[in-house]
Amino acid sequence: MKKIVIILSIFLFFFSLFFSCESIVKDTKTYNAFDATNALSKLAPVFNEVFRENPGFVKMIKQEAEKRFDGTLDVLFESVQNLTLEKGGKTFKELLAAKIVNKGENESFDELISKIPYFNLYVFEPEVKSLTKGSEENVIVCANRYDVDDMSPQYIITGYDIYGNEYQFNKDEQPDITCIVLGVNERVENLKYYQNLKNMGNNNACYLYKVYCDDDKEPWIKGPAEIFSAYLYLDSSANVKKITLKDLVFFDYVKKWYDSTNSNNQLPLYLFKFDTSLYGNIIVCFYIEDDFDWFGNIKHISIAAGNSGGNFDIEFDCTSNFLGKNFTIYDDYMGDFVMYASDPDQVTYSTGNVISIIGH
Repeated sequence: MKKIVIILSIFLFFFSLFFSCESIVKDTKTYNAFDATNALSKLAPVFNEVFRENPGFVKMIKQEAEKRFDGTLDVLFESVQNLTLEKGGKTFKELLAAKIVNKGENESFDELISKIPYFNLYVFEPEVKSLTKGSEENVIVCANRYDVDDMSPQYIITGYDIYGNEYQFNKDEQPDITCIVLGVNERVENLKYYQNLKNMGNNNACYLYKVYCDDDKEPWIKGPAEIFSAYLYLDSSANVKKITLKDLVFFDYVKKWYDSTNSNNQLPLYLFKFDTSLYGNIIVCFYIEDDFDWFGNIKHISIAAGNSGGNFDIEFDCTSNFLGKNFTIYDDYMGDFVMYASDPDQVTYSTGNVISIIGH
């Protein structure tokens, strides 16, 4: 009997360790990826019913999303929960909460949304809309999921339109009508990393003038990718002397060149000053797509570079102490390149996935 108890205790210890890896702490509250996924799956059909019975809310959600508070068609639920269709009418949240009660769920609406950090509604608009799937108010309400990696073949999501039809989509299969996607806002925490300093002059200031991405490593249901570029200044001994991290918030579509005409006035983007007296004459750049940090395992990166003295490797862990922000093993690496102080103005650099034109 004692042996059985010991074995059971060991099992429970490792079981708890496994599931703790899928948890995060935000504002002293712990969130779990599986709990959030389960809550979203229960909420999607409820939102669908409210939209079906009150189509005016669809238009209002779209209007709020058009404000692009975080650079894309996102709206935090807390900012629309008190919307009403008429003066003195029930709020959006009250209608949703009543539906949960009617369905006999063992958790209230507030309990469900409390499991979702930065509860977000993302409005996906297809480039070409269907002409045969009903009115402008017809949308598919989808529940995002966080229990599997979004690059995995198992990443299949479910949605419902206002006529009661159920859909399933993979990460590459985009619908041809508007979708309202329930999920976690992955951008609000990243906005603090974006700072575009204009008119820095020509004193060794480098700017990103144009950029192109072949694959942004982000499924359509999560909206535009959260792409970061990092610039590591190296001395002659390949020691990292300084790091600049940039949040490229303007990305919305892949296979498209971005320049000053179509990046919401964010290009050219000031990157750094190439000060060889302080940092040396080499800068290593890499791109990475950032997902919401459910998992605590830090990403390790190795980059091959070189100078007049030969080739060398840079290895580091993507911690906030090193880069200024944590990146985990579930964030998607998008390649790297090396810049030299002797490079001419506006050189084209490529990681194989991302092409950048950077100049003085």
